[in-house]
Amino acid sequence: MLLHARALLASDPAGAAAYIDADARDTSTILAGAARTLDFRQPVAILMLLLLHLIPDEDDPYGIVTRLMAAVPPGSYLVIAHVAADIEVEAMARMAQLLNRMVAQKGTMRTRAQITRFFDGLELAEPGIVQPQLWRPGFAGQRDRVVRGGKEAVDPGQPSLSMALMIFAVAAAGVASRHRRSITAM
Repeated sequence: MLLHARALLASDPAGAAAYIDADARDTSTILAGAARTLDFRQPVAILMLLLLHLIPDEDDPYGIVTRLMAAVPPGSYLVIAHVAADIEVEAMARMAQLLNRMVAQKGTMRTRAQITRFFDGLELAEPGIVQPQLWRPGFAGQRDRVVRGGKEAVDPGQPSLSMALMIFAVAAAGVASRHRRSITAM
């Protein structure tokens, strides 16, 4: 991770990037570090991709998400990809047992209802909480216009999403519909 972060830090003079070496449960350190790079007066996106299942319930993952979202302005987004306990239940149970035997950091599989709780108080973007390949079907081969360095460019396309055993969702914090921003799921 640190090598990738170093590459990002030197990758684009038009944009700012920073690396914060902190435990995901240490929201104060994360927010203080992010505030050195991000302007929290402007909407931001909080990406919690395949992270929350590594935080057990006793460490209050819902509180972590709540504290992070409370620190960002209206119009910000929360993006979560989380392993789901109630999709392909038998396959997921076998995978969880195998992973929990192999790795030191044990995973906490959550149901769709439990994952939905992370978005309490936020406005879910359509189509809501679904498997990644269902979030924006057919999107993988499309191109999207993006702004880079103040100029509009065509994005070369997104990789196909094929992780069938997780749930993906995006939600906005306090966004009036006329201020909704379009986003791209990676």
